[in-house]
Amino acid sequence: KSFGYSSVVCVCNATYCDSLDPLTFPAPGTFSRFESTRSGRRMEQSMGTIQANRTGT
Repeated sequence: KSFGYSSVVCVCNATYCDSLDPLTFPAPGTFSRFESTRSGRRMEQSMGTIQANRTGT
């Protein structure tokens, strides 16, 4: 729901509730990212791979 001032929030009331699909753990070496934007994306999930540190520390 937009409240103006370029801010959007999730809504949960007696008739409606924004929600996510059931969450699962990502596979080892990967991560999940959830993104919301002012332009309209709402909790969009994307996946990524964790890379090893090049210095070994």
